[in-house]
Amino acid sequence: MANDPNTYYAKPNEVVDGSKLPSNITNIQGAGGNKINLSGNLFTYYAGSGNDTITGTTSMYTQFFLGNTSNVIANFNTGVIENNGAGGSDIATNITGIWTTNSTKLSTNIFGNSLVNQFYLQSDNNTIDGGGGVDLKLNLEIV
Repeated sequence: MANDPNTYYAKPNEVVDGSKLPSNITNIQGAGGNKINLSGNLFTYYAGSGNDTITGTTSMYTQFFLGNTSNVIANFNTGVIENNGAGGSDIATNITGIWTTNSTKLSTNIFGNSLVNQFYLQSDNNTIDGGGGVDLKLNLEIV
């Protein structure tokens, strides 16, 4: 994903307001210590090392992408991502979807909330509790 022209690469401890970024930017890569608002054209946050605070908007589909290098526990009900897959823990608010990377050796535990959640899971070791919303779960197989 490096050098993707549609991705804003946050600097450590930066506050990023998605509504103020150029219109071609649709993704943000976290860097640790960030406060990120996924508004405007933004819909995807890519977890980075360190701890970030990410806020989506309920008026659009916003997703959290985990490049799993370790087991992940994501609880959208409390907003806590205990391990974001990149060596950090994040706080996520109004995030409606989550992607995980392909690894059969890692496990992902996801707890949804009352929003319409979408779970795109590319591993075999998943535990999911969708919460109170109408949810969509896809187990993706990469060939």
